[in-house]
Amino acid sequence: MFDQELKAQLNSALGERLRAFMKCTVRLLVFWAFALVAYQAFLLPGFGRLYVFFVIVRTLVHLVWAVIWLLIWKLSVMRIDGLRDRLRSHGTRMHAGDMAGCWPQVTRDYKAAVKIVDGLWRTSHVSLVQAFSFAYNITVSTFVMGVSQAIDPTRPANGPLGVFIMVYHTIIMCVALFLWARINSRCVSMKRASESLLYLAREHLGTVCREDTLDHLCFLEAVEEIPCGVEIDGVGLVSFKYVTPLLRIISIGIPVMVG
Repeated sequence: MFDQELKAQLNSALGERLRAFMKCTVRLLVFWAFALVAYQAFLLPGFGRLYVFFVIVRTLVHLVWAVIWLLIWKLSVMRIDGLRDRLRSHGTRMHAGDMAGCWPQVTRDYKAAVKIVDGLWRTSHVSLVQAFSFAYNITVSTFVMGVSQAIDPTRPANGPLGVFIMVYHTIIMCVALFLWARINSRCVSMKRASESLLYLAREHLGTVCREDTLDHLCFLEAVEEIPCGVEIDGVGLVSFKYVTPLLRIISIGIPVMVG
């Protein structure tokens, strides 16, 4: 499914947008990787060449995974944005008639987008692997901070290495959860600035012709009842309903742990 969706998006009108996004993303990630290697290899004291080699290999693995992860995320977002652009371009009374008879097709396209997004993340187990990675990294970070103090009781638990690992992995987790939640938000958010699918579809209320009223309501029902987004097996759909409180807790908890 990934290969098919990638080819479809590259051959679409949004193909150049995808290429530009990935070029910019790769450049930023490479710069970020160099900064991480430089900091861990030269600024953290007390580590030898073997640790530097480990840092380089680990950073390369993380770099490749980050590029693939962001590519999958962008493909998911572009699939939804295609529907948003269609609704946005016909969202005024002047152009509302252009949607006449199109609502059944829009509903089918939305259901196809839900299936594609689910296939890219849940069915492929990418979301589950990433969730396990989050849990593992946070556990290792806590372990390193504890072991650091156990080896030398006079050394504070919030030493340079422990703090760096904890903050680094926490930032990655927060960014990933935020981006995951953005996929669902693009579909059901009711904020005017977000211009979600649900919001744009409701903008057509009062402009839909009588023959299309039922089809329009069916589309609204589909968006509300068939959620589109990243789902983690055993956890559920990632949305701002759960991510926002979690980010608030993390923003309070990390300074307390580090301090």
